[in-house]
Amino acid sequence: MVKDRITPRDFGFINTDFSATEVIEAISLIYHKYWEIIGSDIIEYVLNILNDEGSDNHIKHTFISLIPKVNSPTSLVEFRPISLCNVILKIITKTMANMIKSMLPNIINDFQSISLPRRLISDNSLIIF
Repeated sequence: MVKDRITPRDFGFINTDFSATEVIEAISLIYHKYWEIIGSDIIEYVLNILNDEGSDNHIKHTFISLIPKVNSPTSLVEFRPISLCNVILKIITKTMANMIKSMLPNIINDFQSISLPRRLISDNSLIIF
């Protein structure tokens, strides 16, 4: 149960404010070319939502577009739907996921093999033997 696995130290860690470094790490190469122009604005905007409970209602909308699978499609089955999310929303969720990822080894039991790097489901077979 997760309740028993998060230590007071981990709880304090996830309740600290996010930093500009964490946002930059989440962004990676998304805005690489124009970062000098727009970087500080993006970091300020993301940190406002993450730390100051700013509203993210206007960036939560997703557009669904249909991409043709074949030339000159004639029916819906010949299209592939794709969701187009706001990149700022993706930066926010990636920043949060990176923080949670650092705590997973403390939360997930040693015998569970999912969601952790370098753990395979086949490891459980070896443990049983």
